[in-house]
Amino acid sequence: QYKAVLAIEGKSDANDLVYYRLGSAYEKLKFYYEASAAFANLAVKYPASPLRQEAQFRSARMLHRAGKYQQAAEKLIAYLLKQPNGKNAKIAYFTVADCYYRVQQTVNAELWYGEGRKKWPDLRGVPPDLLLNMGYHYYVARKYQQAISVLCRYLSLYPREGSVPGAIVTLGNCYAQNGQIPSALNLFSLVVERYDGTLDAQEAAILMADLGVARPGIKISSVMQGLANYEDPVSAYEAILRKNADFPMVEELLYKKSLALAKFGRHQESISGYIGLLDRYPYGRHSEEGRRGLAAAAAPLVKAYASKGDHLAVADLYLRTANKGAGSFYDRENLLLIGESLKKAGLNDLALQALQDLEKSDRNSADEQRRIGALSGLETWRSGEDGKKLLSELLQKRTAGDPSVPREVKKAFAERFYREGDYPKAALLYAEASAG
Repeated sequence: QYKAVLAIEGKSDANDLVYYRLGSAYEKLKFYYEASAAFANLAVKYPASPLRQEAQFRSARMLHRAGKYQQAAEKLIAYLLKQPNGKNAKIAYFTVADCYYRVQQTVNAELWYGEGRKKWPDLRGVPPDLLLNMGYHYYVARKYQQAISVLCRYLSLYPREGSVPGAIVTLGNCYAQNGQIPSALNLFSLVVERYDGTLDAQEAAILMADLGVARPGIKISSVMQGLANYEDPVSAYEAILRKNADFPMVEELLYKKSLALAKFGRHQESISGYIGLLDRYPYGRHSEEGRRGLAAAAAPLVKAYASKGDHLAVADLYLRTANKGAGSFYDRENLLLIGESLKKAGLNDLALQALQDLEKSDRNSADEQRRIGALSGLETWRSGEDGKKLLSELLQKRTAGDPSVPREVKKAFAERFYREGDYPKAALLYAEASAG
């Protein structure tokens, strides 16, 4: 009916009101582009209308709701230049900030949020979606105290909004990041109790378990709902996995469970967990972290087996982990132990693999001497191209007067030259190896 009125030829004095009500009707129908256009037509065609400023503001707000954040911000800034203290200035300010938050222009968002909060510190009257996003902005920016203040204000003003469970979870995360663990656990417990069966409740249970891994041993009220998630994180992860075989966070939970097992000294179970994770998600978002965690979980067992002289156990452990790509993630001390242990067991090919993994890791000069010394005892490597390359480097060091080349290395390569009939080089290296 409004469109029929506007289609009549000739201008009516009331057509600005028709455009305004047409825009309002489109807004009710959530046709935000059409609503923005109707309000914009009013502002352009009726510059003297008392509804003009309101129409400009609402046209920009409709663009914001339609997801055209850059355009909305530009229109709202133009509106504020003309109406800096108008009745819609507060919402306009925080909508501009929200636009920049949504397009990830963090610096601009921070400026507008800051100015808005200086002008209107109470925040009453700010629409719930804008207020909630302000809290999320401060959370993402790691300004946890400010995020806590804004999110608490949101929850007090809008306790029945559909986004309340997610806001409570984020507020709990802010407290956790701020080191206020009991407060965080209380909020997560509240979500577990009130919103049982929802994704928010599952996320809260997971976060309680995460705190049980990162910050165990904090005394909490025994009547807290979901306390078992904090006290026994591994069982909590397993319970959530059993309920949600196709849960979007299965990979995340498998990784967290393996990490928790290692943290609590259950290294064999942790290794099995990491191997299961990498079998299921070989190229997942936690694949590299999984390989790194696998090596870290195996490291204490490597040291224990090597100290007992159980070289076959070291070999078995190294094979299981290296076949999943964890070889190069061992620290240098463990790789040296593995290489030396495998060499003593006569598993030269495996020893060679471990010592070559060591080449990819950070190491100091003493470690490098140990690595070269161990490699020089492996005939297959010493007589290959890699050995020849290293020999050339060692000879250059010798001519430069570097005394750090290990004696056993000089002897090993002297034997190689002797077998090849290059007696002058062999004699020189034998002499250096026997010096002193």
